[in-house]
Amino acid sequence: MKKIYKYFTVLMLIAVLFSVIINLNTSSAQLIIPDEVKSRNNLNDNSTFFEIKRAMNEYWDSKNVKGGKFMDNGRLTKAAGWKIYKRWEYYWEQRVDQLTGEFPKTNSIYEYEKYLKNRNAEEGDNDYMTSWTNLGTNTSEGGYAGLGRINCVAFHPSDDNTIWIGSPSGGIWKTTNGGTNWNILNDNEQVLGVSDIAIPFDYSTSNTLYIATGDRDGGSSWTLGGGQGNDNNSVGVLKSTDGGVTWNTTGLTYSTSGKRLIHRLLIHPTNSSILLASTSQGIYKSTDAGATWTLKSISSSRFKDMQFNPADPSIIYCGRVAGNPTYVYKSTNTGETWVSKTVPVTVHYASQIRLAVSADNPAVVYVVCQDGQIYKSVNSGETYTQVNTNAGVNMLGYYTDGSDAGSQASYDLTLVASPSDANTVFPEVLLQEIH
Repeated sequence: MKKIYKYFTVLMLIAVLFSVIINLNTSSAQLIIPDEVKSRNNLNDNSTFFEIKRAMNEYWDSKNVKGGKFMDNGRLTKAAGWKIYKRWEYYWEQRVDQLTGEFPKTNSIYEYEKYLKNRNAEEGDNDYMTSWTNLGTNTSEGGYAGLGRINCVAFHPSDDNTIWIGSPSGGIWKTTNGGTNWNILNDNEQVLGVSDIAIPFDYSTSNTLYIATGDRDGGSSWTLGGGQGNDNNSVGVLKSTDGGVTWNTTGLTYSTSGKRLIHRLLIHPTNSSILLASTSQGIYKSTDAGATWTLKSISSSRFKDMQFNPADPSIIYCGRVAGNPTYVYKSTNTGETWVSKTVPVTVHYASQIRLAVSADNPAVVYVVCQDGQIYKSVNSGETYTQVNTNAGVNMLGYYTDGSDAGSQASYDLTLVASPSDANTVFPEVLLQEIH
């Protein structure tokens, strides 16, 4: 249960961070108004809150949106952008001029900065008297400015206040006070993307940690319409022996032109010399703390999520995507050899797969793929059957009744099994890995 508490604590910290970002933005920075609404109502940067609110509510009413959902071809469907708008509306409704609806011209942050500038100028602080020129960029082509994505979260073995997070193109960050303050650890590396973080059980004495570089989801610009599928390729596994102050290459090293990706990086729970990496070229293993690596999988195709058996770390599961069928590979000798086990997925090509094993019953293994179905093994990964009996229902889809074939599962899929109840499992898109 301790990990579950950590899981939700981190999510709350992220939610608070997003809230702060939104509060510091101007009136329309986080609100995307459809072009048809702008043109029909002549909305511009000088429009008041009342004008925007009236126009947006008329827009939702025209689509018969109720509580964020509407009927589309007989299916109850989520209304894209409705929740973001309602948050914007709630926030600004309490802060605009109640008579005119005009947005405030300033806020406490800007006023405090002005105060500091004036005070230091009076005291002769040359730093504040220096003339600065804005070099840009001044506009965004889309997306939600300021809202960063997180690939992975890792925890200190014994200190609950120390947490690491890895971002797809912003490096590895660390907090030692439970998330109040964060520090970047790898600003000067060739690639800033971090796909996974491995913390050994003896971190308190060794100060050693490892990161899998690159963005395992293939690119950080998809949401901006850029389609940069290889904007953060991996340069391999990096190692630090001073808590992240300096980083060194290991025996698993790539060039960015090779377009390689590392999806998971595991470290043995009781032997810090043993590491395993699931990559776009197979499963690699190191027995000398990363100095050398050996390809252990028979196949060199794309291996994704990888998990230890909680009761026996010599048993490891790793999901592979290579069309239909989809496989979960199993090792019973700490990754030396692997045997494939078929998972009866319903899609022709599954590009994403996630695994979960519960400490409550380590013989139970869950698998979720982008087909929106959950598969379960009760014999330590030897065979798998579909858990949900509603055949054809896509639990990860856009329609609330699960009748569509689409989802974001190929991009941001995760799966968590309760450590205290093997029959409780949480599949999700939109969340990222917590481990």
